[in-house]
Amino acid sequence: MNQFSTISDLFDHLISTDSFQSLLEKHDYTDVSRKFSVRDLIDFLMAAALEKWDGYRDGADRMASLQLKAVHYSTISKKAAEVPYELVKDLFHLLVSHCNRAQRRSKPIRHALLLIDSTTITVGKSNPSFNGLKGN
Repeated sequence: MNQFSTISDLFDHLISTDSFQSLLEKHDYTDVSRKFSVRDLIDFLMAAALEKWDGYRDGADRMASLQLKAVHYSTISKKAAEVPYELVKDLFHLLVSHCNRAQRRSKPIRHALLLIDSTTITVGKSNPSFNGLKGN
């Protein structure tokens, strides 16, 4: 059993379909897509993090290997753009709330989660804004 299927099964066990649906309703989000739902997006994002995919294109090419619904990378991008980040934030807090008390105390989240981003920013000597920054 690979890491993704273990995490996906754990997610299904911790977050019921009713809880997930109530989160969608809380944020006034109606998932009307037939090919790629919010739950499919969550699965894609979990797999991308675990498998260290390079981006939407790379992930779209590798989805079938994990038995995820295969869709074009632009479909993933559009879905990610339309899903409110507050929904993902609340989903994260719901997952954390299922941890036992000892786990929550050993890994406290002191600040509100505002955004998770893995954008790579390349900075080099050819970058004009880098010229004024010299190492000490």
